[in-house]
Parts: sequence; structure tokens; C-alpha cells
Amino acid sequence: MTDQWPLRPAVNGLHPADPAGIDVGRDGLPLNGRPRGRATMKLQHTFIIGLHEQTIRDGGLTVNIDSAVIINPAHFIGTDAYVVALPGGSVVPTFNVGRFVDAVRSQEARNGGHGFIGTWVSGPNIYVDTVEFIYDRDEAIRTARERGEQAIYNLGTSESEDI
Repeated sequence: MTDQWPLRPAVNGLHPADPAGIDVGRDGLPLNGRPRGRATMKLQHTFIIGLHEQTIRDGGLTVNIDSAVIINPAHFIGTDAYVVALPGGSVVPTFNVGRFVDAVRSQEARNGGHGFIGTWVSGPNIYVDTVEFIYDRDEAIRTARERGEQAIYNLGTSESEDI
């Protein structure tokens, strides 16, 4: 995984996500030997709280739902890669953690636990969207306009571009 890095290797001794729905310790073994049952959501609550903190600190991020890691934008510097939101995102007050968690869960459920979620801060709000990567600027702009978006995120320059 050279293009991704974990938000935190473990939060309170738990890994951020476990596809089997079992809380595991640092050694990878189930805690107390008791699975929680198969979870439909891959991202753990404590991981989403960390996403909220990091979104506020960094102004935004993109997380891979499948692997529960944040995409490292530094690996895209100088490339022709763009992030474009899909319709149906959420807008939540910046410091309302509960609504942020609900918005991330909503996008995660919408995608069946797969794909990418993007967050960014604008004014007093955080935007939470399902996003996709497009590797052609013209296509990214066309796609964003078709979806009624106001901007695309240029990973190559680490800047938002109004369209």
C-alpha cells in the first residue's frame, strides 16, 4: 500500500476496521475471544471520530472504506488525478461530531461498505461525500458539471479548482 497510510495504527488498542466484524487487539487476535457478529459497517466509531479530528486539522481528507486508511495526497503530487464527488452528500456543522459520524455512516452504507469517502471543511461546515478518482482533467470537470458540483479536487496540486 504505497499510496495509502493509516490514520492511526490502533485506537484504544483496536485496529480501525476489521471486515469480519470482530474487534481485535494489537496482536490480531479477537479481544476477549468474542466476535461482535458480522458488522455491515467496516469503519469503527473511534476511527470515524479520528476522521473528524483530522478533517478539522487538515481541512479535508479522502478515506478508503475497504481498507480504512486515509489516502496520502503526497503520492499524487505532479499527477493528473482528480477527486469528484457523487451526488447525495451531507453537510454538517463543523463541531457536531455526532452528525459527522452519522454522515460518514450514511455514505458508507450507500456504497455497501466499499469505495471512497471525501470530507472537507468550508466555512462553518464539513462536507461528507462519496467520491471517485478521475485521471483526466477534462473528464473530471465534465463529470463534476453533470453532477452539479462547484469544484473538483486536483490531487496533483493539492488544491480545489472551481469549475
